[in-house]
Amino acid sequence: MKLDARLAFDRFFAERAVTEIYSLFPCPWPKKAHIKNRLFTGGFFQQLNHCLRDDGGLRVVTDDRPYFNWIVEQLPGTGFALKTEEIRTSFDTKFEKKWRQAGQDKFFEMRLRKVEHQSVRPKEERLLKNYSAKYFFPEKFRFIDTVGEVSVLLKEFLFDPIHKKGLARFLVVEPDLTQQFWVAITETRGAWQVSRAEGQNIIATPGVEQALEKVFAAVMATETGSAAG
Repeated sequence: MKLDARLAFDRFFAERAVTEIYSLFPCPWPKKAHIKNRLFTGGFFQQLNHCLRDDGGLRVVTDDRPYFNWIVEQLPGTGFALKTEEIRTSFDTKFEKKWRQAGQDKFFEMRLRKVEHQSVRPKEERLLKNYSAKYFFPEKFRFIDTVGEVSVLLKEFLFDPIHKKGLARFLVVEPDLTQQFWVAITETRGAWQVSRAEGQNIIATPGVEQALEKVFAAVMATETGSAAG
């Protein structure tokens, strides 16, 4: 699966379903402003613990000593016993080759064994609401992006006047997931329906829910010509 590991373990692996987990040369996000993007937080360790079988294991290898130290600091209270070791090259991955060619021949390994189970409550799956508006004037459609912990960014808006159908494409950025999301605006039985467009695989998250709400507000605002934000 090509997606964020946090999302994968939260959504696609059951409790006590995994025997071993490996992470080779995860991004250290070395800049201070980017530390929030680091993968191995205490919360992520608890999620991995939740998915590991009793006595299951986790192996993490990094080339970055400060990141190694930071990861170790996140471990208390996550249900793992830790063993560390400096190792030589042995995996032949892209990043190991890169650092080896640059002259680095020692790497930092963490072997973690699950000793206490951490039960993590799964995130609630959201049901996406459909909206209905009496009027919609597409030439007046305006949308103000939301930027923050959850960002909803309009990338394009298309409208077919013959079939009376609009499509708005959004980039929805959340702490552990980024998705492209299409919202459909269609006339049906004398009313304009705002809903998730068909034929797309998305995960119903608060950001996606917010995108639908904001599109509906923008549709309603076309009656007055004001922009919805």
